[in-house]
Amino acid sequence: MLWQPPPPPALTIAGYPESLVDAYKPTIFADAGSAAALIVKDTPGSVFAIYTINRNAAERYLQLHNRDVAPVAADAAMLWWPLPAESTLALGLEWFTRSGLFFSTGIAIGFSTTPNTYTAAAAADTSTMLLYK
Repeated sequence: MLWQPPPPPALTIAGYPESLVDAYKPTIFADAGSAAALIVKDTPGSVFAIYTINRNAAERYLQLHNRDVAPVAADAAMLWWPLPAESTLALGLEWFTRSGLFFSTGIAIGFSTTPNTYTAAAAADTSTMLLYK
């Protein structure tokens, strides 16, 4: 029998081993308007992308909070983006980079009628999908 070299390790995304890729795959968080303040992750983590829909006829604000519980009235947002009336917003690499935006406490989102501090909007106004790790 002729000697044959062992097979190479399985490679996936950009040539990285599958075991390494699996360790860093983001998780999908999806909410179809169940609440205006939501906890995505109650431990440290990173956000990689967000897609949000505003169904209201008025402007709303998507807020990201560095918290391990959902935001409550007057909580200051870490970041916020305006959601024009009846619009969608998609954020990816231009905001979060390839390594994601790190939250040291937890990842919480709020849909607010004001930009900087949380003032609850109606839950049914928005839907969101978020990629995080």
